[in-house]
Amino acid sequence: TGGAAAVATAAPAVDAEDAASGSAPVEEPPRALVRAEPAAGAEDGWLLHEEWVVVHSPLVFVREEPEDESRKLGYKWRGERVAVSGERGPWLKLALEEGWMLRDGSALGLGCLLEPAARASKALPAPGGEAGGAAGGQGGGVTVGELLLRQVFEKKFPKRTPRPEARLRSDPRTDPEGVEASVRAGIEKTQEGYNAAKLPHRLRAWPPAGPLSVAGAAGVPVNVDEMDASAFGGSAGGLSPLAAALGERWVAQNRPVILRGALRGWPPLQRWSDSYLRSAVGGKAVPVRHSPQECEGGRLFGDPGRMQAYESSEVPLSELLDELSAPHPRYYAARLQLRRSLPELLADLDETHPAAALEGGPAAALGGCFGDPQAVNPVCYLGAGRQATPMHFDPSENLLCVVQGAKELTLFHPADTPNLYPAGERNSAAVYSLANLCDPADADRFPALAEARPLRALVREGDVLYLPCGWWHAVRGSEGRNLSVNYWFALHESKADARVEVDGIVARAARESAALG
Repeated sequence: TGGAAAVATAAPAVDAEDAASGSAPVEEPPRALVRAEPAAGAEDGWLLHEEWVVVHSPLVFVREEPEDESRKLGYKWRGERVAVSGERGPWLKLALEEGWMLRDGSALGLGCLLEPAARASKALPAPGGEAGGAAGGQGGGVTVGELLLRQVFEKKFPKRTPRPEARLRSDPRTDPEGVEASVRAGIEKTQEGYNAAKLPHRLRAWPPAGPLSVAGAAGVPVNVDEMDASAFGGSAGGLSPLAAALGERWVAQNRPVILRGALRGWPPLQRWSDSYLRSAVGGKAVPVRHSPQECEGGRLFGDPGRMQAYESSEVPLSELLDELSAPHPRYYAARLQLRRSLPELLADLDETHPAAALEGGPAAALGGCFGDPQAVNPVCYLGAGRQATPMHFDPSENLLCVVQGAKELTLFHPADTPNLYPAGERNSAAVYSLANLCDPADADRFPALAEARPLRALVREGDVLYLPCGWWHAVRGSEGRNLSVNYWFALHESKADARVEVDGIVARAARESAALG
């Protein structure tokens, strides 16, 4: 039956009672009105829109046009409310966002999908009416079990898929209320990322004493801790002395550190020359980011104010290498999954060399400090011309290994999140800042940046940076070709706090249940 019929099968299982209750044709009941801001460009300051509620389980899609096969822009879960500005047959036009929703799916065998808010409570279950108990006290409350299923689904299929070129509400001088709303949502999304990673609350707050409590207080970066890897001997069983020191002094405290010279003897440093890469994998297609913006002292690959931050395509690796030799490279290969794109290079990463400081490579030698490795490991970044990446954070532990050139990072503690203008609108698992650290003018547009406490990390060829879970970072490569290999991990069981994940799920369920009320 096409896309609209997928409403019944694309997500967690449909309630039998809900399916039965939605089998009758839609009537025309009384309708509730809701005040809502009109779309940009509307002449009226405020307009009255009808409020509808999704009553079909588990979700209903939002489509670009009022057609069954039109492009999906996202979806709304059962119980969510939407403001409607018009109708076309069985379709409702959304007032506060782009798109249409099918209200009557009788022609597709789906029955009623949305109802006016005035009668929707009759179609929604009472609190605690489903297995597991409701997580809120309002009619149609979201159960913890249902919320868990929703979160799994949302990770694979984002709730909102706006046009890639759409602009975020990113200028507080012209749209202060919009930016404030986006940042509030961004802070909440950041905390949800920390919860999912099981990052303890104590590691999200400023330490009561020590260098991190005063680092960069005046907005001037101070240098990240460093440790000379050559000062540590080899392993005598279990964790090596270097790994033990890393785990005890920095990983346990969620503090970044550079391991100077830790990649000594690692085969990629000696082998991955231009000629070797061209010979081994030069004809393989690799994903690249393109269309950079000129910025202070380099080129920014990614637009913090754009809904889809990156513009990407694929080119042969040999073409990428040619481009990186040009004065102003147009390409940057980021998040290049070697296991998927260049598996021929994997053997070099794990090979043991007699002179290696890290036996078996960095992942094997240091992985004992962390939890499970991510399936995407190892991930390569290959650029030149002082390429830069917008500021963001990753909800995982990270080992950044520089094979060629250098990487310079500006880091911010998780406690600095409110000062960094996290964007809540962007439809991705990663959270990016609205502020562009490569644009000096953003210091005026985003005044709270002056309150943030930056740290600086210059990671040279042969070094490893431990980038802790949840730390914000903006990255810039060296002028010449620079290549790094990253490994991401979950938190070690001794560091992770499973309670924050559960508490976060329950709190979100309560918020959503209250919002449905």
